[in-house]
Amino acid sequence: MPCDALTCRPGSPRRVWDYIARRRFLRHLYHALSSPSSPDVSRLCLICLSRKLENDSRGGRNGAARGRHQLCRSCCTDDSHMGDAHHTGPGVLICDRGLNLSTLYNYDLHESTLRAWYIVQPIMAHVCMLSVEALMMARVYGMYHRRTRVLLLFLLVLLLDTIVVVVGVAVNVPSFDQITRAYFVRYSSPALSYFGVSSFITQVLILTFMMLSYRREWRTTPLVQLIVRDGLLVFGVFVVFCACMTVYPVMHFFATAAAYPWLLTSISCAGCRLILNMQTVPEATAPASSALVQLTTYYTIPPQTLDDNEQQDGS
Repeated sequence: MPCDALTCRPGSPRRVWDYIARRRFLRHLYHALSSPSSPDVSRLCLICLSRKLENDSRGGRNGAARGRHQLCRSCCTDDSHMGDAHHTGPGVLICDRGLNLSTLYNYDLHESTLRAWYIVQPIMAHVCMLSVEALMMARVYGMYHRRTRVLLLFLLVLLLDTIVVVVGVAVNVPSFDQITRAYFVRYSSPALSYFGVSSFITQVLILTFMMLSYRREWRTTPLVQLIVRDGLLVFGVFVVFCACMTVYPVMHFFATAAAYPWLLTSISCAGCRLILNMQTVPEATAPASSALVQLTTYYTIPPQTLDDNEQQDGS
C-alpha cells in the first residue's frame, strides 16, 4: 500500500520528505513576499498558511519560529502597493496554491467542504466569463445601432450558455468517496469541459457578428478599430484557455487543477483591459486645438441679396 502524506507515521521516509518540502515552500514563500508588489490578500492567506505549516512541522521549531517572525515582518512593513489592481492576477494564483497546500496539510478541513468547492468551480468560472462576454456583446450591440433582434439573440445565447454549464455541473456531481485531498489538488471538475465548449461557441458568435458589422460600415472609425483589435486579442486568449479546460478534464491529465486559477486570471485581465483601453480613445480622437475658431461668428448671405446690393450701388 503506497504511503500517503496524511497516513504516514512520524519518522517514515515520506514524512521526512514532507518536512523538507514544507521548508522549501517557506523559503520560496519568504522570497516571494519580500517583493513590494505582492497583493495584501495573498499575503494574509500565505502568512496564515505558513504558520499552519510551521506548527505542523516536526523538529526545527526554533528555526521555524525565526522564519515565521521574518516572514510576518517582511509582509506587514510595506503597504505601498496594497490594493493595486495590477496584481490581482498573481494574487489569484498564489491564493490557489495556498489553498491546495492547506488542503493537504490541514487536518480540520473536511471532504464535504472540498466537494462543495469542487462543484462550485465551474459556476465561478462561468460567472466571471459572463461579465466579459456581456461587455463584448454590448459593444457589438452598439455596432448594430442597438437593434432589438441582436439584443434578443445575445440574451438567448447567454441563457443557453448558462443552461449548458448548469447541466454539466448536475451531470458531474462527484460522490463523497471520489473527492479526496489528493484528488482535489490534482484534478479539476469534468464540468469545466461543458464550460469550455459553451464559452468557445459564444466567443465565435460574438467575433462573427463583430467582423461582419466592421466590414460593412465601420472600417474607417478609430473607435471601432480599437474594439475589433481588443476583440481579436480576447478571442485568441479565450480560445487557448477554453481548449485547455475542455481537453484537460476529459483526458484526465495529471495536475489539471493548476489550469483553473490561470483561467480566472486570464478572464480578470481581459475584462480589465477591455475597459481601460477605452479610456485612451477620447484623448487620441479629440481635436488638437480649438483656439482658432473661438470668438468667431459666421454669417451666410444668400446670393440674391448680394445681387440686389450691387444693383442699388450701380444705380
